[in-house]
Amino acid sequence: MEIVRNRGACVRAISLAEALHVVEARATLEGLVAGRAAERVDREQTETLRALTADMREAFDRGRLTRYGELSTRLHELVYDIAGHETAHRIIQELRARTVRQPDVVSLMGNRTATSLSEPWTSSRPSQPEIRRRLRPPCAGT
Repeated sequence: MEIVRNRGACVRAISLAEALHVVEARATLEGLVAGRAAERVDREQTETLRALTADMREAFDRGRLTRYGELSTRLHELVYDIAGHETAHRIIQELRARTVRQPDVVSLMGNRTATSLSEPWTSSRPSQPEIRRRLRPPCAGT
């Protein structure tokens, strides 16, 4: 939002370059969160992450995109909780709010969803790269 003199408040348009910078910043912060979560995750939390991923896979396969988006949000929130890095979480939320208006659709871009859901959690204690790969914004590339 921005306030325009004599016009009131409106949604501020951002350039493609700014959007890409926001995605890069988010990817970097989510890497920090993933690393912290990998250091702190316990067996019960890992099982919850696995269950959420299975539920996400089912929702995606059935074309239930709204349900998929809800589950994705829950998965991200769990990883943020495990990481315990409130500052990074707050900044990620602020960055996401600047660029994402349709989170369910954006999360499905580039077939990243199908790729991510086809990858199993590889161990009883997920690694930083594994958690980071699952948090990566869809536009961030590989």
